[in-house]
Amino acid sequence: MKENWKDAFSFNRRERRGITVLLIILLIQISFLTFWKYLFPPEPFRFTIEKLETEPIDSIIVEEKLTSSDSILYFSFDPNTVKKEELLNMGLKDWQSTQLINYRNSGGQFKIKSDVKKLYFVNDSIYELLKPFIHLPENYSKEVVTISEDDLANAPKTVTENKDTPYRRDDWERKVKMPQRAKDTFSVALNISDTSDWKQFYGIGSGYSKRIIKYREKLGGYYSVNQLYEVYGLDSSLVNRIKPYLKEDRQFVVKININRVSEYKLSRHPYFTYNMAKIIVESREEDGNYKSLEDLLSRNLLNKPLYDKIYPYISLY
Repeated sequence: MKENWKDAFSFNRRERRGITVLLIILLIQISFLTFWKYLFPPEPFRFTIEKLETEPIDSIIVEEKLTSSDSILYFSFDPNTVKKEELLNMGLKDWQSTQLINYRNSGGQFKIKSDVKKLYFVNDSIYELLKPFIHLPENYSKEVVTISEDDLANAPKTVTENKDTPYRRDDWERKVKMPQRAKDTFSVALNISDTSDWKQFYGIGSGYSKRIIKYREKLGGYYSVNQLYEVYGLDSSLVNRIKPYLKEDRQFVVKININRVSEYKLSRHPYFTYNMAKIIVESREEDGNYKSLEDLLSRNLLNKPLYDKIYPYISLY
């Protein structure tokens, strides 16, 4: 038994020579692979990112960007008075120019350059392109407010917000600069307002105002005041109190083209589940484009209550 074990690990001269040659070859290969990268370093892979476009996660709105062209004419303009034809000459789309005009016609005003960012189509890149030509100040001018000694003596140490009014004043200086407005003249437009507008209501701070704006962006705009009840955390009693001072501006609601939208983008809308988006797109691919919005009912894709809910957000074109 012992001799058999020794025979298994004993080699003759020819076998020992073959093993030696094999070990030398393996050693050469290992050394070659180890030092190859030092002897022949690879050339670095170079590439240039010319354009990177990202799709907003919280919104299904596709933003159209302006493109540079020799036919586009840029000039100094005041968004409060500029004409639609002039906007088209600067490279804006027809619907973008119309949206700016509608914003103006609904009572909206541009006081500083960044106010144009209230418009849905003005993203950061478009704003930076138009900013040098906007004939408006960069910031609000600081007004010098003179407070008499009597007013200063009567000023409360801590200003208490009045729950009986739909708006609030944070401090005495703001009360002097911005006197309280009559209730019948005070209003906030649902779709062209920013966080500062919403924070004028007592009970709405930075947190609630951001939620209202964020949910508006997900929807593509509010078409009814009652949609504020859907904002997470917003108390129904608070909504009831501010409803009389809200103005519906449905012309700014962004609609979804159900004949072109993808399944994924449609499912990103708060009112469309994944299954809803799937059957709508599949029916379009199998039975052809929708000729009427009511095809969603005639094809038995949606029930009437659900159809009524999404109707303001869909279109055929």
